[in-house]
Amino acid sequence: MNVFSHGGDLKSLAEDACRPERDILDFSVNLRPEGMPEFIVSALWKAMENAVPYPSPDAADLRELAAVHYGLPSGCFVFGNGANELIHALPRALNLKQAVIPEPAFSEYRLACLRHGTDILSIRTEERNSFLPSLCRLEEQAADGSAVFLANPSNPSGGLLDAAALHRVVQSRPEVLWIIDESFMDYAQGAESLLHEAALLPNLVVLRSLTKFYGMAGVRCGFSICAAPLAERLRRSLPAWNVNAFATAAVKAVLAQPSSWADRERARNRERRDDLFRRLSSLPGAAVLPSEANFLLFRLAGAPHGLAARLLKKYGIALRDCSNYPGLETGCWLRSGVRTPEEHALLAEALRAELAGNGPSIIRKAPKPALMIQGTCSDAGKSVLTAALCRIFLQDGYHVAPFKAQNMALNSGVTALGEEMGRAQLVQAQACRIDPDARMNPILLKPHSNTGSQVIVMGRPVGRMDAREYFTAKRRFWPDVCKAYDSLADEYELLCLEGPEAPEKSI
Repeated sequence: MNVFSHGGDLKSLAEDACRPERDILDFSVNLRPEGMPEFIVSALWKAMENAVPYPSPDAADLRELAAVHYGLPSGCFVFGNGANELIHALPRALNLKQAVIPEPAFSEYRLACLRHGTDILSIRTEERNSFLPSLCRLEEQAADGSAVFLANPSNPSGGLLDAAALHRVVQSRPEVLWIIDESFMDYAQGAESLLHEAALLPNLVVLRSLTKFYGMAGVRCGFSICAAPLAERLRRSLPAWNVNAFATAAVKAVLAQPSSWADRERARNRERRDDLFRRLSSLPGAAVLPSEANFLLFRLAGAPHGLAARLLKKYGIALRDCSNYPGLETGCWLRSGVRTPEEHALLAEALRAELAGNGPSIIRKAPKPALMIQGTCSDAGKSVLTAALCRIFLQDGYHVAPFKAQNMALNSGVTALGEEMGRAQLVQAQACRIDPDARMNPILLKPHSNTGSQVIVMGRPVGRMDAREYFTAKRRFWPDVCKAYDSLADEYELLCLEGPEAPEKSI
């Protein structure tokens, strides 16, 4: 395994599993399971209007907003294309000669130093301390002029360092630069950050990532806080326009959110993390380390060789194989991101089966056969062909049902239960000789203007929306679509799917 490889590489995972990317249940990455919240999605759509002009070359607008949000001078902020860009910029901007890295640690610290030619002093930490470093030892061993890289919460264990003790060692060694990576701090309930101290102490840099907590890893944005002279040096080492218009819009949406949203997100992650901790701890030979982040590091005694690879091949379940972390080379060390209780159950079931040596070839339910009929324009005959195939499959002895996730049409009808759905799916249900059901057309859009429609979800109207409102809200309706499809797939042997509307008619 590449020593600098990370989790979440869906393309590589899918290739290794010989499955499409959508079939990978990815526990190897530490992101919000639901993806981006709606307020960020909406901001990204609106950012289309500002995607032509150049963004601020040094993210000056974001620095001013962040200054108001955090109550710190704007000159103390540096924004980057993710916190990782800033990690790599620091050795270059400060011309670091030596770095101290307690390991196991996030591999980009080491990579950034190696690329700049910085000497590295690796200090190994111990499992009995949840791989948290001894601050007293760091205080003693860090040479003058060196930099110490620390993650708080820790990566890969998720353990939390004591903020007061950390503040003390930073002040006691002013000739050492302390780089504190707080990328997962948003998840830590009630934990103290050194964010405000970083603006005052000339030897402290605090890094923050917005990609994990807000599920926007593909948008990329992070920032650092440090004393203004140090921040200026760091900004000068970065290329102009390194934060694009979409990342800027996303950060503005984040800074505008009330703290209650983050409080709810933290509480939900804690509940889910506790659920995952219980399930993993119940496995034979499991040792699960406590975490304040959105992941858990665990060891499985007696696990078969290549367990992570086996899970990926047999079940399409991806775990983070931690054997490329210095200090975790021996033993079966794995890391799991926090997802939903239902997905945790699938992971625990697959692990239990593999540890028992009798794992079935499939833990996750195999998808039912389905056929989709698509067209390149409206009125191409998709509805008629779907109805015809429904009847043909019925005559061939299949228990078949139609499905269209989203239909845009003024032609609708009402089922026996009073649910409104597209007339095409009513006819297709008749071709299958089954009762029409709103699950066969979970979303119906009835246009009332060139840019707006009445939106009907699962047979019931939910309101009128223009195009922008709908594109933001439709993520909210996606679980209804999935639930409708899955329940039909449970009841029928085969589904005939009518493909999407032509692009010019899509809302």
